[in-house]
Amino acid sequence: MAKANIPIKKAFIFVPYSIIITPQLAKDSTLKPIFKAFPKIFDNSSISLDYILWVFLMNEKFKGQSSFYYPYLSIINEPEILSDWSSEEKSELQDPFLFIKCEKNHKIVLSHFETLKQVFQQFPEFFPEDK
Repeated sequence: MAKANIPIKKAFIFVPYSIIITPQLAKDSTLKPIFKAFPKIFDNSSISLDYILWVFLMNEKFKGQSSFYYPYLSIINEPEILSDWSSEEKSELQDPFLFIKCEKNHKIVLSHFETLKQVFQQFPEFFPEDK
């Protein structure tokens, strides 16, 4: 098999800007009322930019096939993060420091969810519980 010689700093794939998901795209979407309703959660801090993207992606996932991003969302795997593992599975890592860090991260993930839970509850039309 021949080795490809792509020069340094040479673009070999072009992605149209219109399909890139950014916090600004999310803020300008139909979710704009959500972001305005919770200015403390969706300010311009680094975590709030993550929150904006998470909310946008969750809404797109709930849209199913009607989402512009459905083809992409349907082929990516569900994320698997270490904090989702059971304690038994984590203990198999045989690394007590990683185990402790993982437990701390799990608490952080839960805290993020608790922060966003009020958003999901106040706007059920964007985040239906039955899906």
